[in-house]
Amino acid sequence: MARYIPALTLVVLTAAACVSSAATARAESNLIANGNLETAASSDVGRPQGWASNYWGTMSVNFAYPVAGAGGPATRAAQITVTDYTSGTAQWAFAPVTVAPGRAYTFSDKYAATVDTKIVARYKLLKAFRVAGECSPDLDANYVDCYEVVSSAVRSSSGFSAFSAVISPPRGSVSLVVVHMLISTGVLTIADSSLVAGVVPAVAYPQGIVSLSFDDGYLDQYTNALPILKAAHTHGTFYVIPNDISLPDNMTPSQILAMQAADNDIASHASDHCDLVALYKNPNSATMAGTAGAPGVGCPDHALSEATTAQTQIANSKAQLQNMGSAPVNNFAYPFGSYNSAVKQLTKNAGFLAARTIDQGYNTKASDPYGLAVQNLDDRTRLSTVQSWIDTAVKNKVWLILVFHQIEADRSKDNDSYAETPALLRGIVNYLVAKRACVLTVGEVVNNAPCS
Repeated sequence: MARYIPALTLVVLTAAACVSSAATARAESNLIANGNLETAASSDVGRPQGWASNYWGTMSVNFAYPVAGAGGPATRAAQITVTDYTSGTAQWAFAPVTVAPGRAYTFSDKYAATVDTKIVARYKLLKAFRVAGECSPDLDANYVDCYEVVSSAVRSSSGFSAFSAVISPPRGSVSLVVVHMLISTGVLTIADSSLVAGVVPAVAYPQGIVSLSFDDGYLDQYTNALPILKAAHTHGTFYVIPNDISLPDNMTPSQILAMQAADNDIASHASDHCDLVALYKNPNSATMAGTAGAPGVGCPDHALSEATTAQTQIANSKAQLQNMGSAPVNNFAYPFGSYNSAVKQLTKNAGFLAARTIDQGYNTKASDPYGLAVQNLDDRTRLSTVQSWIDTAVKNKVWLILVFHQIEADRSKDNDSYAETPALLRGIVNYLVAKRACVLTVGEVVNNAPCS
């Protein structure tokens, strides 16, 4: 049953239940100069004013401007055509926009593409706030450029379609660029790019929502996370790998069912935690061991003895969990965050109502249920950072999904950079209590369950 977290013994609450502490931020004017691409650069008629084209990698690329926009020949757009693609990305980029850390921004554009495309946010951060592994040096030595994937796979579209996402600059941010990029052979046309502060009220929820999600079915989620959730009378969504159940460090069927009996979501993370895009392209890649995301690698954690398909991994995982006694199993998480439009369709065909990515951002009522955005935690994540994510969700009435993995006091035990401590989880739950936040499982949100 959906509910707000009640107060814990040592937490004093004064705010009324079920009332957000701030009203939804209203969308403001477009922060992107020449976002509609209507004005050509005075010095270069082959590009729009305030925009630049660039690419890296091995490909043949052609940038064209102006071409017909979303409103027909009387409007303007910019186009990228890539041939002979081997690696890299190609994109048009608007001039950096000054932003405030922790504030919600809505990015949108209109696009036409012959293939799936990708959208990435690039933040300029003060160097002191650098995040290891996600940043590179800026031309100014006082800053770094840090990247977040907004969407790994924007579906191809023969005509102009609309894309929209809610993002929030991390601590230390001073400016932001969002790039819609081509990452394969194909053609991408973009028009009417917009970045506004706030969230359009029409797509906001009645209040901010937070979901606690846990990946991989680790045993310490049962031994360490479940008691914390129970103490707070709240629940999480646990994405389980059926063929890993009962391994030494994983939950057993009885423990998973005990999780469910305590009103937690049991959801699927594919039968064998395989890279579904790799399997979609080559079922034989299931037998290859290697690094996640490496070309041709399907099941890098443990190579399988025979080929398998993405469809099999998705559909069988649902049946396996339901046959074990879990019901309903309506939600899915893409292993390694690897998906494309074909994998999304397979997930929908298998009867799942929603699927979670590892793309970073917040969700609204208009978000694609098969491309749910998240905020990822790892061993570098601070409580203050998570608190800022929660504040953003509550203030802007959007849906925040937090992604946890192992919950262990000694994170060095397994040298797992994705492990979080029970103390951090407890601190997050206590903060949710103090905020009188609406905490729902992923399944509850997807099924429109209210906070009560």
